[in-house]
Amino acid sequence: MRKSFHEKLDEVTEDLIEMGSLVQETVNNTIDALLNSNVEMAQKIIEGDSKIDDYDVMIEEKCMFIQAEHQPVARDLRLIHSIYIVVIYLERIGDICVSISKLTRRLYLKEKTTVRGSCLHGVVKESIDVEHFWQMVSRDHLRRVPRPGDWGRGGRVSSGHGPIGR
Repeated sequence: MRKSFHEKLDEVTEDLIEMGSLVQETVNNTIDALLNSNVEMAQKIIEGDSKIDDYDVMIEEKCMFIQAEHQPVARDLRLIHSIYIVVIYLERIGDICVSISKLTRRLYLKEKTTVRGSCLHGVVKESIDVEHFWQMVSRDHLRRVPRPGDWGRGGRVSSGHGPIGR
């Protein structure tokens, strides 16, 4: 059975949420590895980056197929484009986590220095309010975004401009 346009968009959105959760876990683990000089965790982050990269490629392909098969316009096209922009940023965050993990590994293994013992510990600890960030961009928040199928059923605030801009 062929999936409808909205079912495909929902699938891509779910993939985006899964990718976001994986990146969230990676950021938390990266901070933990840096602050606690956890070389094993840093190595797992470096090795696990390929999974984030796989999500990037998979979601990009799905977005391109949706565009090719359904030729969306206006709002639907902007939604697909927005999803892909978010994916690009999530993948970049994953790459930054890998860079920080490599730094953590180098600091501890080669230079025998820990962040906890340095002046950086307080700066890093105070400047990263990760819990607040993840509360702002939580899974529940992403689920509250109106789906394209909901727009005709009150999921959209009327602008009073008629069909133009829909």
